Amino acid sequence: MKTKFFNWLILIPVVMLFTGCGEQQLPAEESCNFVVNSASRRVSWVRMPVKFYVDDSLTVEQMEAIEDAMDIWNEKFDSTVLQVIGITKQLPQPMLSPDGKMVSDGYNGIYIVDESIFTNTVEKDEQARTNLSFRGDFIFEADILIDGSENFYIGDKEKSSSEGLLEFKSLMVHELGHVLGLEHIEGPGNPVMQPRLRYGEVRHDLSEADFESLACEYQ
Repeated sequence: MKTKFFNWLILIPVVMLFTGCGEQQLPAEESCNFVVNSASRRVSWVRMPVKFYVDDSLTVEQMEAIEDAMDIWNEKFDSTVLQVIGITKQLPQPMLSPDGKMVSDGYNGIYIVDESIFTNTVEKDEQARTNLSFRGDFIFEADILIDGSENFYIGDKEKSSSEGLLEFKSLMVHELGHVLGLEHIEGPGNPVMQPRLRYGEVRHDLSEADFESLACEYQ
């Protein structure tokens, strides 16, 4: 389903042919609701599966919900593109920059963090944040920070928003979409990549808008 890698391979002899004739810049791309780099090209993964370490403070049910959320994306690719391989206590202590972003350490992690982490941002009341590290248009690391002050539940049934509970699997489906390079998606069809997950809301199924954006890069 990945075409950019093969296009890169095809470009190798072209680059060799034009060595000494100036740098060749790849053309800008339509964003398709993806993160884009400074050259307006979509960023995405070449090497898959993306292997994650998950916070060892998570409950068994939450870890299972993360794997279930990964399977929702894996099924769309018809292969394993997201995978849990360990827990974060096996990793170096994570470091954050002054603006609350993860400092790249070579590992993909899912961390539970203090809500104060989310105060150094223009976004207010974040439930979670996904940080991507990329060179050119290739992502090489992703880290998900989850606000540990939220009250989570796991289930397929919606609850009253007045209960102030956040459905954990729905949150993870959304953040894993960011891992793959997707930005927020507005529009009909209840896409999982909408900017905000309401309390008590369940969003487990990718909409047509989610899938069309995904297929724009991974096809």
